[in-house]
Amino acid sequence: MTIERAFQSGSTTLNQTSWTQVNGMTLTPGAGNYLAVFSMQVQFAASPGGNILKVAIYVNNVKQDHTEREIRDNSSLNDMYWGICTSCYVQPGAAQSVEVRYIIDGGSMTGTNRELNLFPAPGTNYQDTDTVNDTIASGTWTTLDNMTRTPASGNYLLVFTASCEPPAAGENVGFRLSVGGSPVAYTERQCFLESSAAPASYTVMIAASISPNGSQVVEIEWARITGSGTQTCYERNMILIGIASADIKLAQGTADDSDSTADTDVAIDDMLITDPGANDWLILFSSFDYYGSLSTGEGLTTYKIYEGGAEDTNLTRIFEHEDSLDNTYMSFYLTGRVTLSAGTDDIQAYWRANSTVERTIYERSMVAVREPAVTYKLEGITYDKNGDVLGSVDCYLYKDNGDNTLTFVDHVVSNASTGAYSFTGIGDNDAAYLVVFIKDDSPHVFDVTDHVLQPVVE
Repeated sequence: MTIERAFQSGSTTLNQTSWTQVNGMTLTPGAGNYLAVFSMQVQFAASPGGNILKVAIYVNNVKQDHTEREIRDNSSLNDMYWGICTSCYVQPGAAQSVEVRYIIDGGSMTGTNRELNLFPAPGTNYQDTDTVNDTIASGTWTTLDNMTRTPASGNYLLVFTASCEPPAAGENVGFRLSVGGSPVAYTERQCFLESSAAPASYTVMIAASISPNGSQVVEIEWARITGSGTQTCYERNMILIGIASADIKLAQGTADDSDSTADTDVAIDDMLITDPGANDWLILFSSFDYYGSLSTGEGLTTYKIYEGGAEDTNLTRIFEHEDSLDNTYMSFYLTGRVTLSAGTDDIQAYWRANSTVERTIYERSMVAVREPAVTYKLEGITYDKNGDVLGSVDCYLYKDNGDNTLTFVDHVVSNASTGAYSFTGIGDNDAAYLVVFIKDDSPHVFDVTDHVLQPVVE
C-alpha cells in the first residue's frame, strides 16, 4: 500500500459556476479505506467581487457534502494569496475515482500549488461529520456540534477541517482539540477578520497525534476569542485514523516564535522531525500567525517543508495578510507527501517573509505519517463430512502461482475443541490461496479448498 499523490504546480483558472474537477486532482487508488487530504494555494483576482470559492471531495462522482469548504474574497483583497483545504475518510471500490471539484459563484480566482493525497487506513478509523451550521457568541470554549467521539484505546492521527466566517464587525475565533476533557495545547488555531474585509470566509485545519485510553472523549472545541458578535462554522469533519506508534511522528510547539528577517528561509522553532526513516511520509503542518502594523505590499509569508536539509519545492504555500489590516491573525496549513531516501533525513518547516515587519507564529504542529505495514490473515473452522466440528486437523496453506505450481506458506493445527484455525502475517491479499486439511485418524481425513481464497486485513 502506498500514499497516493496528485500534485500540480501550474496555474489553473477557477471560474466555473458548476462543480468542476480542480485540474489534475483525481486518483483511482483501488478498493480500500483511505484518509483523503487536499490543500491548494489560491490567489484572488486583481479586482475581486465578493465571490465564494468552494471545493469538495467526490467519490465515484458522488459529492461528500461534509467536505465542502469555502473561502470568500472582497474588494479589499485584490491579488491576495490565501489557501483552501479539505479532508475526508473515503472507501472507494475497485476502479472508483476520488477527486476534488470546485465551484465559484462568479468572477474567477487562480489555483497554484495543490495536492490531493490518499493515505491507506486499514486499521480502526472514525469519522464525525456535520453539514448544519453551528454558531457561537461566547468566549467560553464549547464543543463544536457533532465533533465528538469516544474511540477505542489506541494511537490515532486526528485531522479536523472546517469553513468558518466571523461577523462583519470583526472578530477573532479559535478552535482546539480536547482529549479526556483536557485541551491539547499545540492544537489551538485562531483567525481574525477586520470589519473592512468582511464578509470573508476561510478554512482551518488541526492535525494531531493522540492516544486516548478507550474512555476518553475526543472533541473539537471553539470559542469567540475577541469581539461581541456571532461566529458561524459551516461544513466540517473530524477524522481519526488508527495507526501504529512507529508510523506517526509529531513536532509540536506552544511558545511564540517571532522573526523580522526578509527574503530568507528561516526554520520555525520546534518544527523539526529528526530521522523519521527512509519512506514516503504524508505531512500535515498547521498553525496561525500574526502581523502588526503593515504598509503596502507587506504581510506575505511563504511556508515551506525541507527534507534532508533541502527545500521540497512542491511543498510550499503562500498566505498573505492584507496591508490595510493591522494586528490580525490568520490560520494556515500545508499538506503533501515527501519521500525520504535516507534514514537520517530530517523533515523541517520553514517560513519566509517579504518584509522586515515582525511576524509571530503561535501554537503549531507538524505531523508525519508513513504508509502502514499491512499484513493479512485467513481463518476458518474444520468440520467432518457430517458438518460437525472436527478438531486437531493439520492445516497447510499454499499459494497458487498460476503456472501449475504451488508455494507452501504455513502450517497450523486447528483447535482441538472448536476446530478454529488461523493463518496470520500473510504478505498479500491475492485471491490465489488454498488450504489442505489432513488428519490421521480412523478413518483418515483429507480435503482441500478451491484455489481462490483471499486473505483479509489483520
